[in-house]
Amino acid sequence: MSDQQLAYEPKKERYFATERPEMLDFVPRSAARIVEFGCGAGVFAQCIKERQDAYVVGVELMEEPARLAGERLDKVFRRDVEQGLQFLAGETFDCAVFLDVLEHLRAPWDVLEELKAYLAPGAVVVASIPNLRHYEVMKSLLLRRRFEYQDEGVMDRTHLRFFTRDDIVRLFEANGFAVQRIDGLKGHFPWKFALLNKLLGGALTDMRYLQFGVVATLAPGARG
Repeated sequence: MSDQQLAYEPKKERYFATERPEMLDFVPRSAARIVEFGCGAGVFAQCIKERQDAYVVGVELMEEPARLAGERLDKVFRRDVEQGLQFLAGETFDCAVFLDVLEHLRAPWDVLEELKAYLAPGAVVVASIPNLRHYEVMKSLLLRRRFEYQDEGVMDRTHLRFFTRDDIVRLFEANGFAVQRIDGLKGHFPWKFALLNKLLGGALTDMRYLQFGVVATLAPGARG
């Protein structure tokens, strides 16, 4: 078992089996060929298949979630995407999905770059990415002076990269994608933060959100 796999062993079963209904709207209903990277047990991808007629491929590193995904999806590859995407040879997709995955990669930009070769014209990339500027993280940094890892959430100890809203946009744009949509997810402010945000003219609004949901397309001339 690789070091990366060992890092995920303590994760509870629910970590690999979340439905993520808030992300369904980001996936085009017209998409007929979809790949989900880090599909876990295939629960989200199964929701897509129940909503629309689509051929869905899953990619998952961990053995047991990959086995369960194989019972739900059309095809599942048990692979580490940072070892390359050659296993997708012969496949093209209308939609590629990364739900809380890119932040776990050593070089997410390399994966996005290689992915281009497997995207059909007009394809979209859908992602959700945790927000480093979430108010709880900032409170810990400013008041407790701690950059403290946790078992889950924004500061999950298996996260290798961290992003703010602007960083997310830069990640995609630097790799030849145009962000068509970026929405805050799971937003909440305690009243003190809400008041401070109002006094600052909305400058802290992005800190409300635990994550951001993204839809991006290939920019003209950016195909791999």
